[in-house]
Amino acid sequence: MNNYSQVLKRIKLRREEVDITIDQMAERLGKDRTSYSRKEAGKSKISTEELMQIAEILDVPMSRLFDEDDELTQAMVEDKVEKYVSQQKSGNVTVNISIAVTPENAHKYLSEEMQQKLQDLKALKEE
Repeated sequence: MNNYSQVLKRIKLRREEVDITIDQMAERLGKDRTSYSRKEAGKSKISTEELMQIAEILDVPMSRLFDEDDELTQAMVEDKVEKYVSQQKSGNVTVNISIAVTPENAHKYLSEEMQQKLQDLKALKEE
C-alpha cells in the first residue's frame, strides 16, 4: 500500500471514528457526495487545500494523516479491535476491521490489554 493509500485509509478511519458520514463530509467540504466519495476511494486526487480542510473537519493535525506512528492510529486500531472482540463474543460477525498500518507494524499499536482480549477471543473460539 503506498503512502497516498494509507492517508486515504486514515481519513476514512478517522471519519468513521468521529461518526461523520460521507454525505456530511462532502457537505462540509462543499462537494457533492460522489465527488467526495471518489476522492476518499482514491479515484480522484485530494488537493492540499482539501486535505487541510479534511484534517480540520476531523479535528486532527494534517501531519497525523501521514504518520502511522502516532497515538491517533493506535486509538483507531484499538477501537476497531474492541468492536471486533465485542461483536464476535455476541455472535455478530458483520464487523469489518480496516487498519491503515503495515501488517508487520500492526502489533505495536495494540496495548497489552488489547492483545490479551484477542488471545482470549481466540481461546473462546477454540473451545
